[in-house]
Amino acid sequence: MIVDPAWAERNIGFDPAKTAAPAGASAYKPAAVPDSDPDNLQREIIDLDSE
Repeated sequence: MIVDPAWAERNIGFDPAKTAAPAGASAYKPAAVPDSDPDNLQREIIDLDSE
């Protein structure tokens, strides 16, 4: 499956190439902060995959 900007906009509600992800898009809120600790991103992946 190829993910292009149209697919992203249709499925996640915005085009991440044009717009930053809204703060509410993260399951783990500290991961939504720009330049956050890499551990926060790892936690976001774990929380997202758990669902």
